[in-house]
Amino acid sequence: MYNAVYLFPDQPPLSPLSSFENLRFHADCCHLPASADGSIAEDEYGALMVKGGAQTKVLLDFYDRNPNAFDWYYTAHGLADASALHGINSLASILFPSAKTPIYGPVVVVKNAPASVWHLQGKAVSDEGVVRTLWWYYKSGSDPDEVYKERTLIRLFANRSL
Repeated sequence: MYNAVYLFPDQPPLSPLSSFENLRFHADCCHLPASADGSIAEDEYGALMVKGGAQTKVLLDFYDRNPNAFDWYYTAHGLADASALHGINSLASILFPSAKTPIYGPVVVVKNAPASVWHLQGKAVSDEGVVRTLWWYYKSGSDPDEVYKERTLIRLFANRSL
């Protein structure tokens, strides 16, 4: 079982955004060591991205392309000090459509959930699911941050009525 998807920086001559197949070429499943509850220590992300480890940060939480997914989402982790030297990551840049600068360096995506339902969610993630979601955001023009806000609000209202 894989619990993370690694998004590679662009690898010329294949532009990841030229086709769905090229996009898939720039993502791969991986497994990070996790605690018994499935949580991953922050230093594990940096150890995967850079030999010897590196500081990382959460870039963004974003929902799956499935419009019925309200109780879980993806979290993208990137290098805290990423720069042009790390290479542009066009896949991760899809998540920031209004940003003036692209995302640089590798990015790791994991499945996440609100604390109240964390223990109920499976932690498995597939590169197919993440790539199809990124492709959907890219092709639909939907803003991941806006989708996250809308679905979170729907989830909160739905939980109130229970």
